[in-house]
Amino acid sequence: MTLVLERRRIAEIDPDYDVADDRLTRLSADGKEIDSFSLYDVLQASDVKFPIRKVGAGGTSKHGLIDLFHCNSIRPASNPALADRNPIYGRDAVVVTSRHQDAIFVIDWKTRKLLWHWGPGVLSGPHEATALPNGNFLVFDNGLSRGWSRVLELNPAASILDTVSAVG
Repeated sequence: MTLVLERRRIAEIDPDYDVADDRLTRLSADGKEIDSFSLYDVLQASDVKFPIRKVGAGGTSKHGLIDLFHCNSIRPASNPALADRNPIYGRDAVVVTSRHQDAIFVIDWKTRKLLWHWGPGVLSGPHEATALPNGNFLVFDNGLSRGWSRVLELNPAASILDTVSAVG
């Protein structure tokens, strides 16, 4: 799995500038694309609402491109031992980290459905959310708005922090 930037015009975000939409992409062993889908489209179609925050309106990048999500990681979230308890641990679940939306998303790859999200108002420039064997997620929170970083371990089934460790 990898993230691929797709440049596209999304009038709801900005009618005059292209958006860098992150595509969740699965590659074969020889690097060929197997399948791919848009994070923006998943969020827009979701029953689990996520209010997309407009960022960089006016095409602030040097290429006139609005970096709406700036996703920086995609990892498996599947945990067969916990899958019966919550679909966020299902066979096709992946966890995606969005730096510019200050969010972690769990998406079912097969159905292209948003299962869970968390972070706005708590995270500030997160990176590398990873599913742990105990079902929690570990995420590096850059702390851009706070001026200091931390590592968080959170229980996504309860959407609460189990442990907070400050670093830096």
